[in-house]
Amino acid sequence: MFGFVTGFSSALGLCPLANHRASGKSTCVQSESRLIMSLDKTETLSRFSCSRRYILGSVLGAVSLALVPLNAVAAVKEAPTLNTYLPQIEAGFDTLVDLQKTWNEKTEGLDGDVVRRILGTVGVKSPLFKIRKSFEGAWKIIAESPDASEETIERVNELYNSILDGISGVDFQLYSVNFTELRPTKEKLIENGKQALDSTVEMYAELVKLLKSSA
Repeated sequence: MFGFVTGFSSALGLCPLANHRASGKSTCVQSESRLIMSLDKTETLSRFSCSRRYILGSVLGAVSLALVPLNAVAAVKEAPTLNTYLPQIEAGFDTLVDLQKTWNEKTEGLDGDVVRRILGTVGVKSPLFKIRKSFEGAWKIIAESPDASEETIERVNELYNSILDGISGVDFQLYSVNFTELRPTKEKLIENGKQALDSTVEMYAELVKLLKSSA
């Protein structure tokens, strides 16, 4: 063993006096001792580093596994229901009913954008803004419910699409008001818009009743 370490030390240049045994023997022994101590320290540090990485990886893995059930529970609790969508749907209905009652006041200035802001087709403040998302969400809940009849599912789908078409119809008439200079034409467009609004409110009332009875 001593001969092997001596040869290894000489090969690494740790004992430059290896060929002069009479004068350099003690120096070479000291170099060999330092080499062995250095190798021992390196091995110890390597083992400590590996152990630390293993422990850290185990802890992080355990934390990740512990979080999965909690996330799953949170997802279940946050699953949408009809009551998730009803507030906006009902607010949209109330908005159209109020517009119906105040139609003459809102259109007396012959400015179509006044009505269009209420419809949610201009600006983002109306409850009717992006109402399609709530309609579709509510219909999906109804469609997936084991208690809903095929007739109810089909009727809800028919109603909400007809309401969206009705809102678009009112919007088109009032949008057109802004692109004509003739007062009689403006008044006719406004009249057409009111007719479209009346039929839309009627369908909307039926939809709200169906959804509330299913909630």
